[in-house]
This record gives sequence, structure tokens and C-alpha cells, in this order.
Amino acid sequence: MNLDRPLIRTWLSAALTGRPLPVLATYVDASALIDAAEAEGVLCLLYRQLAVHPQAKALPPDWLPAIASAARTETLDTLAVLAEQRKVFEALQAAGIRFLVMKGGALAHWLYAHATLRLVTDLDILLPEPAAVAALQPVLAALGYVPVVANPVANERSFRKPGGPFGHFIVDAHWRLFNRNLLRDDFSFVELQAQARVLPDCAGACGLSPLHALFNAIGHRALSLPHRHLQGIQHADSLRWLWDIHALMTGFDANDWQQA
Repeated sequence: MNLDRPLIRTWLSAALTGRPLPVLATYVDASALIDAAEAEGVLCLLYRQLAVHPQAKALPPDWLPAIASAARTETLDTLAVLAEQRKVFEALQAAGIRFLVMKGGALAHWLYAHATLRLVTDLDILLPEPAAVAALQPVLAALGYVPVVANPVANERSFRKPGGPFGHFIVDAHWRLFNRNLLRDDFSFVELQAQARVLPDCAGACGLSPLHALFNAIGHRALSLPHRHLQGIQHADSLRWLWDIHALMTGFDANDWQQA
């Protein structure tokens, strides 16, 4: 079945974008598609897009019900993560900590038709400066989070709390958009905050603007490409991350591109 994975991935991409579906081997079944979609981080999105695909009625009759069942399970997992993230937002807001939400934890709430369509496994926040971690740590500790051993070259600090569908809830606190020197200082926190957008149903928390979110998504992918050891949803070419870029770019108008 691994030999079919590139074609299955092409099939998933076509299903997501409404393009003609390539012919798969007869032994490829719904479980193979579900496994591949889970590995790419697009299972819930796949079901939504496939249900309205022009070729949906031509699919084997058991495919959509099977994908729907798996997507419902993943939806519950995502809801658990989003509920925990809201607790974090509320605690940080109450403590007066300045922060912006980055990556999937923000995009899920405004780029997608429903937040559960974007698989979210952790929470990335951006702080104004490294010193802000000192104020952040006791707030997270009160919620049950403990710091993870820090990477000395990283511009971030990670915190974990046991529980959730993935074994741990994770908060990654950054003070730069990226760890690499090449891109990390392109935007200051003040610049990013000035154009930030309020995230719906997130206790007043704000996320990066569409333009800055696109810069972050493309830069994150570019810097992750050399890390070939990463697999599944963490791989730079996972459809989850590529769809973020696709959705951001297709939402741009002429004025957005002029600013870019």
C-alpha cells in the first residue's frame, strides 16, 4: 500500500480542491484514504470537500459514511483541544499578558468555515519579548502546564499539560516568528499587533493578520523542508500546512497582493 501513497495523496489533493479524481487501484478502500488523510492532517476537511465534490455520487457507497465516521471522531478531538486553548486565552487575558496567536490555533477560527476543519494539535503564541516568559509561566502553571527542557538556540519555550486526545496539551511560547536568523526579525511584535485580527470565540485573543499569517506559513514551511526526519502532519509538505497557504492565498484580493 505504501507504493500507492503518492497517488492517494494526489487523490486527496484533487478531492480537496474539487478537481477530477484520479483512478485508484481497486484494492484501495476507505480505510486507506482515511489513514492517508489522517497522516496529512486533513481528514475533517476531506469529508467536507468530498461531500460536495462533483464525483461524490460515483464513489463506492461505503466511502463517504466511513470517512464521515472517522471525521466525527477527529472533530471531537479538535473540540477538546480548542476548549483547552480557550482556557489558556482567558487566563492570559485575565493576567494582562500581551500575546498573539499563530499558526493553526488562529487560522482555524477565521480561515476555515468551521474551526474543527483545521486539525490543531498545539497552541503557538507570540510574546513581545523573551522576558515575557517569566510572567507567562505562573499563569500556565496554574492551569497545570509545566515547562519542557528548553532548546538553547530556539526563540521559544514549550509547556505541556497531561491530557487531551494526543496525550498532552502543548503551548509553545515564541518571541520571534521563526527560530532561524534569516527571517526572525522581519516583523516586530508592535508591527504584528497593529494589524492583528480578533479571533472569534477566543476570549478576545488576536491572531496574525492574513498577510502576516501567510508570511508565517510560507516561512515555516521553507524552514521545515530540510528536516526530512519529520513525518506525517509535522512534515513540511503535509496537506494540512499546504492547505493553509492555499486558503490564505485564494482569499487575497488585488490590494492584499499589493501590500505583499
